[in-house]
Amino acid sequence: MKRVTGTEISVAEVVQVAYHQNDGGGGVGFHVVLFTTQEQPGDPKMAVVFDHPGAIAVFDLDLLDQGVIAFGECSFKSANFETALRGVIESAQPFIEQSAFGGLSLSSRVN
Repeated sequence: MKRVTGTEISVAEVVQVAYHQNDGGGGVGFHVVLFTTQEQPGDPKMAVVFDHPGAIAVFDLDLLDQGVIAFGECSFKSANFETALRGVIESAQPFIEQSAFGGLSLSSRVN
């Protein structure tokens, strides 16, 4: 698999965005984003994005499905994704807030 590092990543397609609360609503909330990148359009990714800047984890969704969770095999340098992912979440926020379950399912190309 070709790794993309050292540069800002562009989100090509947003598959789904959802907001979660830990501990039934009492814990720290986070967003989950399923997406692909322009740099690797055939490799779907999953990101866990917390409100605090720099608090992002990005994983290769296909490898997670295979049970691969090793550092460096399934994970990516989150700083490369931060601007794009926070932009996706900001754009989706009005729809997330309207959802009864705090989630938004969408399939759209992001330019």
